[in-house]
Amino acid sequence: MAAAARVRHEREKNEGGDAAAATDFRAAPAEQVRALYTNANDFRHELSAHLVNGYVFSSPDCFVMGRPVDLRSPREVVLNPWFAFPPEEVNAWLVWAAAGTSREILAFLPYELPYLAWQRRGSELRVYDFEKCKSTIQRLTR
Repeated sequence: MAAAARVRHEREKNEGGDAAAATDFRAAPAEQVRALYTNANDFRHELSAHLVNGYVFSSPDCFVMGRPVDLRSPREVVLNPWFAFPPEEVNAWLVWAAAGTSREILAFLPYELPYLAWQRRGSELRVYDFEKCKSTIQRLTR
């Protein structure tokens, strides 16, 4: 049981609350992303890279880790979180890891770029037109 869930479980037990309600606890978005990593050091390494070369946003409802990239660059450079692109060369947001709704994730991006990209484990890099993606998300989440 995650530390936050244990704390809530103990609090409810001590307050006479329903201990079963504690099992409904959802991990914070940052904890959800951390759980995707089989090695905690990998998560810390990638988090550190994005704290230095990108952006990390965390709230009780959303977690986003990503950076602006130049999609014209070689794939291994784009996918290297330690590589920082010159601001005048970037054309996409590479969302490295995220948890929360699509609308929340987009809201955390500090500025718009022409493209939005991400990669699921082992798959090809997916690239979308930022404006089309934004309008689709807004239309579907009204």
